[in-house]
Amino acid sequence: MKMIKLSLLFLIVSIMACEKTIDSESIRWTNNEARLERLISEYPNFSKALKTQLKDAKSAFEKAKQVTDEVAKIEAMDRANDIASVRYVTDLDNLDKKVEDLRESSLKLLEYSENNKGILIAGLKSVNVESTISESKNYLSFVVAKDRVQAEQAIKKAIGPLDRLQKSISDSIREMEREVRKKVEG
Repeated sequence: MKMIKLSLLFLIVSIMACEKTIDSESIRWTNNEARLERLISEYPNFSKALKTQLKDAKSAFEKAKQVTDEVAKIEAMDRANDIASVRYVTDLDNLDKKVEDLRESSLKLLEYSENNKGILIAGLKSVNVESTISESKNYLSFVVAKDRVQAEQAIKKAIGPLDRLQKSISDSIREMEREVRKKVEG
């Protein structure tokens, strides 16, 4: 009985912790606004699209602050935050993490390579990783995105090869791990 009460209490606290509040949405807004302003300075060729995104989000947030009903205000603030954190913005913001993860996976693949064929494959993929990263970053430094649609297309074009290469490397790592397990079990 005591365990059930503890479990129920934990569930209630967990649900309440995930509940959106005016304060949590205000903090989220501050973070989203700062992120957009940082991205505008980091990617000047995306500045027009990012500035429009920020302007639209600010407008929605200002309207949300005027709402008097607490629940409606929280919902309006949430919508403003969603405008500020659309997919292309988060993808652009996460680009460096994606590149770092890709490089780490490439190194892991090299570590797993036991035979000459595996080392050759891992080496080729490693060279391809750096080439693909360079091409994607180069593309993002030259492409101009004047609106959300252009920004979404440019980000998709830049990260698509990175995602495909990450999948290929991850698949190779899983295959090598299976081969190691077979050797250990067999």
